[in-house]
Amino acid sequence: MAAVSESTLLKLPPELRNRIYREVLVCANPIRVATAFAQQQWQAPSLLQTCVQIRGEASGIHYAENTFLVVALSAPEARPVRAPIRLFGYNFFENKCGKVLMTWLMVLDETTRLMLRKIYLDDRFYPSREDAADGLLRYRAALIENKLALGNCQLFVEVPCSTPDTQWIGDTDWHASGPDSNYDGQPIH
Repeated sequence: MAAVSESTLLKLPPELRNRIYREVLVCANPIRVATAFAQQQWQAPSLLQTCVQIRGEASGIHYAENTFLVVALSAPEARPVRAPIRLFGYNFFENKCGKVLMTWLMVLDETTRLMLRKIYLDDRFYPSREDAADGLLRYRAALIENKLALGNCQLFVEVPCSTPDTQWIGDTDWHASGPDSNYDGQPIH
């Protein structure tokens, strides 16, 4: 294995390295988080594990420019998170998608969590925009309860729509536009 000081990649100008990082790390489709938990571990992409300098330069590209899709576990349960919270009479951790989300976020360090920008939560279809808003509020409350800061990351859940595409609504869109707006969400890629 070549020493870091001998790396051809690290001799390139930063602008070119960033283009390479984007080609390697940015995915057209959402990265499914539950797949990683089938093996009970989350692994960062191999490129981010090569050396400290590359991890420092490329982590922001990977976590900020990708969309992550958190889906409910079907097999082994995620490790337990702090005591379950109740919000509007709902036990958040009965939701398996919530367990996956919390477990994954606990694996990531705070700096990495703050890089995240989009997380789609494929926990269930919400029958109305109001139900979706309540679901997003529950997720945010659980994040606060578990001291898992996400910075500017937007959470999305599925809402009904008149087209065949899956429509998602984000928590910041909901709060910015209010329940009476005409915001129809956005299709997942």
